[in-house]
Amino acid sequence: MSLNIPDDDLVLEAFRRGGREAMEELSRLSGAEVPLDQGDLDRSRKVTIVDTPDGFEGAVSYDTVYAARQHEEITWQHDTGRKAKYLGDPFRLNEQRLQQHIADAVKDVLGG
Repeated sequence: MSLNIPDDDLVLEAFRRGGREAMEELSRLSGAEVPLDQGDLDRSRKVTIVDTPDGFEGAVSYDTVYAARQHEEITWQHDTGRKAKYLGDPFRLNEQRLQQHIADAVKDVLGG
């Protein structure tokens, strides 16, 4: 019996690909909840992926002077569907699903 074991580089690339998919999904989920006024906060949303020797580091961020305050002020009023905790809540509520992007990408390479 012969085992078809993929090259480590293929597994690492699948891990990175799944991570990129997870970060893009988190960006999409967060973008659906971010408070909107003129749209500056939403337009500042950015997905950053940095490949590392051990895999990757990924982040979804918002880059305005008020982004952190807007995220933390739970007493501020927003349009329906828009809210504070617009990044943290989607991450916490979808953490397993986001991790599944990585697992699925690696499983595909491993033939599972």
